[in-house]
Amino acid sequence: MNTAFSIDLSPDAAEIERINSELDMVGQAEDWPMAFDYNIRLVIEELFMNIVMHGAKNDKCEIELSLESNSEIVKITIIENGVAFNPLTDSSAPDLESDLSERAIGGLGVHLIRNLVDDIDYKRVSGRNSISFSKRK
Repeated sequence: MNTAFSIDLSPDAAEIERINSELDMVGQAEDWPMAFDYNIRLVIEELFMNIVMHGAKNDKCEIELSLESNSEIVKITIIENGVAFNPLTDSSAPDLESDLSERAIGGLGVHLIRNLVDDIDYKRVSGRNSISFSKRK
């Protein structure tokens, strides 16, 4: 089965509900395993909330999320016109060794994302950030 959708989102945490509604339809239609579904949602939420909290400096930020899925792989792309930021290189690696009380805040989200997806890519084109990731079924 091939599935695709694209939705325009505002930089508002409440938009997670709309994203999840779209994912519900795709996940049910394609019978995604629970763990696969959870991982896709977690990665999208982490990326989206980073945009909302750090990249969207005003209400003029426009965010587009698109999904393409076939029997082998799901590919998600998030494009937005917020502050230029490559989470793959502009974030420091998290400290996973120190006691929790001694660790600096930040970096764990990108670390988590890298461990949940099969491929991830960032580019900045025409004043817009584009981050794509894929996960094999």
